[in-house]
Amino acid sequence: MFPFRYTLFAEASYSFSPIFKASLGGMYSLSGNSIIILPTLTYSIANNWVLDLIGQSFSRSKTAAITRWVTAFICG
Repeated sequence: MFPFRYTLFAEASYSFSPIFKASLGGMYSLSGNSIIILPTLTYSIANNWVLDLIGQSFSRSKTAAITRWVTAFICG
């Protein structure tokens, strides 16, 4: 569920080692002229135990002026 009618999504990830992985995803709304950037770092602590650092940045612009930036980081 997304507040805009049309949205593009892309994600790329890279495994640095079997226990460490990084990814970067993003969404862009054509109708709302907004972008969301989603970086993630994943570290495997032990079997069936994973530590994730997840970030989220949101920007919406009107007539090429950025009106708001919201950034949140969740660890767990």
